[in-house]
Amino acid sequence: MTADERQFDIVGFGEVLVLDEGGQMNHQATLATTVVDPVGAGDAFAGSYLAARLSGFGPRSASWLGSAFAAAVVAAPGDTAGLPSPEQVVELLTQARQLEGSVS
Repeated sequence: MTADERQFDIVGFGEVLVLDEGGQMNHQATLATTVVDPVGAGDAFAGSYLAARLSGFGPRSASWLGSAFAAAVVAAPGDTAGLPSPEQVVELLTQARQLEGSVS
């Protein structure tokens, strides 16, 4: 995979560089404020990022959503205990859609 084919690079714990539709690199800082257990963070990020992209979200809002899921996971012990509830997922999707609409 060449640099032109990548859409994001993980550059550190919770730090992601995202290539947007216009070819600009954007930094997505971690949204984690509490880290209890890092297990599952990468899976939570990747799964929600890919699901968002496959659902039509742009790279910037998909990376924000990935960071939000990863932040929830690391705030609890184990790899799934911190996953958002269905109600929280709806709220996160709403926030990501608002971010999507704010991209100029």
